[in-house]
Amino acid sequence: MVEPAVTEPIGHSARLDHSGLDQTPQTIKRPNRPSTRKQTVMKATQLNHVAIHVADVDASIAFYRDAMRLPMMDRPAFDFPGAWFRLGDDQELHLIGDRDQPVHSHHRGGHFALMVDSLDQWEKNLDEHGVTRLPRKTRPDGALQTFVQDPDGHWVELCVPPPS
Repeated sequence: MVEPAVTEPIGHSARLDHSGLDQTPQTIKRPNRPSTRKQTVMKATQLNHVAIHVADVDASIAFYRDAMRLPMMDRPAFDFPGAWFRLGDDQELHLIGDRDQPVHSHHRGGHFALMVDSLDQWEKNLDEHGVTRLPRKTRPDGALQTFVQDPDGHWVELCVPPPS
């Protein structure tokens, strides 16, 4: 078996993020070579959670609990502020407080999406809560979608599947 080419970090010309970690994207390409390692069968089983940084945890809790109607979950006693919400049956939304960097979110990228039961009812609810949202669109596959913005500027897509 031949291993695919692998990209590895090199050098150390520091570009530090707010936590002091080096975020410098320096890489080299290692050539293909025969593998002597036994391949282990592994797979990712599902998306567990989405985590977003927020400036005001209380304002974000109000948005996700009241306007987005997400059920809150117990959260471990971390040493930083935050809150957890249930997304569907198995996934979670983790709010991480003390955001001190700008949010870079856009409705075409840098967002997460929630499948909802009725876009009509959701749009009415969101409008009643004064939530910023984009007009409804129909995707090329027939699914309906709208995008809403949370208090920090994170975009969240709400969608319903295409007709069968």
